Amino acid sequence: MNKLSNYADENIIVGGDFNCALTELDKMGGKPVENKKRVRDMISQLCDLYTLQDVWREMNPKKKQFTWRDKAYKLQCRLDYFLASQNLANFAKECSVVHAPGSDHCAVKLFFRQTLSTKRLGRDFGNLSHRF
Repeated sequence: MNKLSNYADENIIVGGDFNCALTELDKMGGKPVENKKRVRDMISQLCDLYTLQDVWREMNPKKKQFTWRDKAYKLQCRLDYFLASQNLANFAKECSVVHAPGSDHCAVKLFFRQTLSTKRLGRDFGNLSHRF
């Protein structure tokens, strides 16, 4: 949370393996998501503080799809996701889970649409990739 404080007034995207299922929809098998309450609360606090949204979940409010599973498929979880500022999340065109050869996780890909509104964001939106 402290590392993002310098960017509080900017568009933010945080993505990766959070090693935690956020809701019951994000997990099948194993212990309930409540067992990771502390981590879930920290992620929720981060989202509240910087007005971030789980882009995939926003686009798929009731869907069950997982980014990690054990070899026996007894435990499956969505652990990998993008959290994006509300402004950016509104421009999400596609956010999907895809197979990633050579990894025990699937990849999550995120695409944004460009409209007249995004052009008005100007240089900041155009140079977004340079801030990662």
